[in-house]
Order: sequence, then structure tokens, then C-alpha cells
Amino acid sequence: MEDDVIEGSSLRLRGRFGPRSISRLHCNPATGSNGSLIGVATNQSGESRRETGFAARCLRSVDRVIASIDFHGAGPLKNPPEIKRREFLRNVGAASATGAVHASHSHADESASSTNGEASGNAAQIDRVKISIRINGQPHDLTIDSRTTLVDLLRENLGLFGTKKGCDHGSCGACTVHIDGKRVLSCLTLAATIDGADVRTIEGLAGEDSLHPMQEAFLRCDAYQCGYCTPGQIMSGVACIDEGHASGPAEETREWMSGNLCRCSAYPNILAAVRQTAGSEPVNDPTEATLEASR
Repeated sequence: MEDDVIEGSSLRLRGRFGPRSISRLHCNPATGSNGSLIGVATNQSGESRRETGFAARCLRSVDRVIASIDFHGAGPLKNPPEIKRREFLRNVGAASATGAVHASHSHADESASSTNGEASGNAAQIDRVKISIRINGQPHDLTIDSRTTLVDLLRENLGLFGTKKGCDHGSCGACTVHIDGKRVLSCLTLAATIDGADVRTIEGLAGEDSLHPMQEAFLRCDAYQCGYCTPGQIMSGVACIDEGHASGPAEETREWMSGNLCRCSAYPNILAAVRQTAGSEPVNDPTEATLEASR
């Protein structure tokens, strides 16, 4: 059986751990001429090699133990302690696992306590406000969370699902509604800021017995495919006409409708529907000017 002898506390082994038959290490700390612990590792054949990996990590623990012993003035130990390799690894592993579990439980307790405290604090800080608004001609007196957006109020509180929640970042236009006659993005509008306003959604656009002319034009021009963006497109088209941007060149109408995205790319037919409703194009298939402006 081949043993490695480790002298000193640097424990940068220059010898290898050897074959699996090695069962123990002899740690012989010694003192250098300047009083500092030295670390020279050799095996019985006198070879000097560098140790790395798992063995080095384990032996660094021994290094710390040996370094804590005061050898100054005491001379070399007469009976160096013998450390059984298997017993040493088992004890070190058990101690490490126990410490890790304890630290994990402590951290979990602290996190749970912190989370519960924050949740309680946030719940206590939520402001609720009262607002009175008219939606599609119907008055509503509501008490809402001050953080509620208009699109969430319409869909979640009032069940008006025609207004679509697309990007929720004000980029796609699917949530377009009218507030006091002007088109706005309801996903970027806090409901608490429109107290007393008059809101119109896609549900309030048609009459009792007939569709709005813009809705009829979308059907006639086949200006949709999946239909998800359609409510926002129609609301923007109506506002575009009211604002006077649908009677000029097709390029102008396209520019003023550019805030509404259609992932199905039905833009030529959408533009034609808006312009036909405005009377700037005859009621038939899209003209070449409209098709060119939509490319």
C-alpha cells in the first residue's frame, strides 16, 4: 500500500492521492526556518507532484485545522495524528450538508417573513377611488383600484369584451376606444383619470337595428382575417374620418391609421373600408391608389 505524507499547512499537494487502496493520510506539520508552516507533499518513493480536484478541496479542510495549531516553540509533533480518509470525508460531508440545510431553512424563513410583510404592507397601501363615467351612453358609478387601466375596467369589471387587450404596451392599437370623441389607447389610460368622461367602445358603435357604416364597409371590403385587431381598427377608422384625415390622399389616411397593426396584413382592405366610409372612394373593390398606398 502506498501512502502520501503531507507536511505543513499549504496542502498544495505535489503528490497524487494514489490508488483507491490508500485508506489514510499522515499529516506531519513542520516548521520552517522562519517560523512559518511549510507544505511539501511527497510519497514514499520521493516523487513530488501537484494535487488538484476533489482531493485538493478535501485536504484544504485539513490545512485549516493544522494551521490553527500553534507549533511555534513546541517543535515537531512526536506522535502525528492519523486521519482515516473515509472517516474524514464522511465527517466533512455530514457537516457541510448540515450547514447547508440550516442556511437554506434560515433563508427560506427570512424570505417568507419578508414576502408576507411586503404583501401586508402593499395590501394596506392600495388606494381605491370612486369615479362616475358614461360608457356607451350608460352611467356607471364605480369604486376601483387606482391602478386599474381602462381596458381592464371594460373587460374585467363591466364585461365589455369587444375592446381587445393586445400588447398592453400601447403599440398595437387593438384596445382603441373613444373618450369624449377622441381615440385613445385604453391600455395606457388609468380609469381613475377619466372621472366624468364619456366613453364609447365597439359595443356602442352600431345602432339598435343596423350596423355602423364603418362596420358595414369592413364586411363589404373583407377588411379582416382573424378579427382580433378589428374593433380597434374600426374605432380608429371612425375617429380618422371625424378628424378629417380620410378625405385627402390615400397616403394621408394610411399615415393616420398607422397606429393600428394587423398581423394578418389586411391593410389594403382596411384602408379601402375607411376611405369608402368617408366617401373618398366609390363603394366597390379597392382602387389602385388605395392598393398602392397600402404596400
